[in-house]
Amino acid sequence: MTAFRLALGIPLVGVPTLEGLAWNLPNSDLPIVSMVSIRAEMVYWGLFQWEHQKLVCKQTEQIGKFTDVCAGFTEPTIVLGDGLARNQESLDPHNCLIIEGPSEAVWPSAKGVGCAGQKLLDMGKFLPEGCEPRYIQPSYAETSKPLNSA
Repeated sequence: MTAFRLALGIPLVGVPTLEGLAWNLPNSDLPIVSMVSIRAEMVYWGLFQWEHQKLVCKQTEQIGKFTDVCAGFTEPTIVLGDGLARNQESLDPHNCLIIEGPSEAVWPSAKGVGCAGQKLLDMGKFLPEGCEPRYIQPSYAETSKPLNSA
């Protein structure tokens, strides 16, 4: 992407995964938790709320135990991403504060990411030259041992 940006002289913005998910439900009246499963019972999550037609991050991205994240809800909250589907068996069946997002909004979409990106462009929040992706935890390649060649 950086090469295209430089060659064409166009700006580049970065849309965080969790924010892109939240843009799938523009102007929701309820809080939205974007939640991506990262390993057994652990999720990468962030909490968002639409206020005056603007998406506001209420809880910045972090890693947490699925049951702890859900236990922290104090009002009905829409859950987007695969975190709920992959951990539903550990959910308290009496927790009626969790609302599964509509099927068309649960997964990342070009529309959600595009809308978030357009907003960043409009605000002039461009990525600097030479930027790199930001990961919240080491990738599998970084934590795996190299294969021995025989």
